[in-house]
Amino acid sequence: MLKKVLAVLLTLVMSATFCMTSSPKVEVKAATSLGAQKAELDKELAQIEAEQKALDDKIAAAKTDLEKQQTKKNNLDYQITLTKRKIKVIEEKIVVIKGQISENEKEISKIEIEIGEKSKEIDKYGADIDATVAEIEKKAEEIAELEEQIKDNFETFKKRLRAFYMHGNSTILSVLLGADSFSDLLTKAEMIQRIADHDNALLEELTSTKDDVIVKKENLEKEKNNLEVDKELLEKSQSELKESMATLEEKRVTLKESREELEDENEELTKQTSDLKEQIAEIEQQIQDIEELEQQFAEQGEVLKQQAQAVQDELDEIYKQMESTGEYIGGSLLWPVYGYLKITSEFGWRFNNTDYHTGFDIAGRNDANEKIYGKPVLAANYGKVTYKGYQENGYGNYIIIDHGGGLTTLYAHMSEVYVKKGDSVDRGQAVGAVGSTGWSTGPHLHFEVRQDGKAYNPRKEFPNYPNVPNK
Repeated sequence: MLKKVLAVLLTLVMSATFCMTSSPKVEVKAATSLGAQKAELDKELAQIEAEQKALDDKIAAAKTDLEKQQTKKNNLDYQITLTKRKIKVIEEKIVVIKGQISENEKEISKIEIEIGEKSKEIDKYGADIDATVAEIEKKAEEIAELEEQIKDNFETFKKRLRAFYMHGNSTILSVLLGADSFSDLLTKAEMIQRIADHDNALLEELTSTKDDVIVKKENLEKEKNNLEVDKELLEKSQSELKESMATLEEKRVTLKESREELEDENEELTKQTSDLKEQIAEIEQQIQDIEELEQQFAEQGEVLKQQAQAVQDELDEIYKQMESTGEYIGGSLLWPVYGYLKITSEFGWRFNNTDYHTGFDIAGRNDANEKIYGKPVLAANYGKVTYKGYQENGYGNYIIIDHGGGLTTLYAHMSEVYVKKGDSVDRGQAVGAVGSTGWSTGPHLHFEVRQDGKAYNPRKEFPNYPNVPNK
């Protein structure tokens, strides 16, 4: 029975070992897949960090604080794009990390179940070892009892032999000669025969008992030896289980430490994402700061005048080469940023007559208190895109739309442009998004209207401002 129990236990050990060596493969594969995803996201984050550093270096290379500030403004949209990319990658990384934590917890749970099962097996082995030891002790006691029985019987036999040797035939003869009659003689002879038979039977019994005891002792010794072997096997299996459990315990500790690290990283990334979103919100909620522009003109008036003149010279050349096609379709112009009516800088001379503004700037927030950054820039009327360009010290990203009859509209400082030169556009079509590219101190749209290349006050097109057409 003990051998059968041992065989069952050994089968369980082999099954448990097989489970340990085969089942984790799926888990490892999944973890490796998540690890590969995380590695790719880390590479992407490193690329974004490199781009950010290049931008920071560009800003740091500016000679004056004013130049640094202007470089920041010129790259505001790029900074926002980088930040949004970083947020997207971090959020993807958080999803991967949460997946790793989930896989980690599953593995820990599985290991804890295995540890519990192995602990039960170890306890069972311990109980079996105790039972085997008890059986060995019982067999040893049986052997001792048999040896004691042999010893007692042998002592009795020795006494009988000693008495027979000491008195022998003389005693028998004395008994026979002492008979009173022939009948008494026969009676005493019969008694002597019975004694002799008894002694012979005792001798035979002693001999038989001795042989039986020797056989039993040999069998008991074999059983005892087998039990000793079984005990060694049980102890070995128990020891292997304990080593296996110790390995599982180490793995569980490692996984828990890994999970804690992942949770810390997740917390840090979540905070980082929140901080980045706050940065974007701070950037996007800025509006055109006219006082800052005026301060820049005061500090670097001549340089900025030269830059502004170069911008206008470039624009004049563009308009000279531009040919308006067809007649103006007519009708009022559409307000170019729906719901945003704040004009932060009017048409005409500004900054103590040091800068001539050829359009007006639309900024601020709408009735829902939403920031203007990224909002659609709408074509003021039907027409054709006749120019698309970029001026670092001027309009940033800008386009010109020809509406026919020599009437054109210009849209500047956009973060994105959705159309290209030659595209036909409808009234109210989104042609770009509000930004802060070029010479700008915050998100806004510079909008201007020209007739035959000459700028005039756009307010002329919106006589009932702020009740402006939006359809």
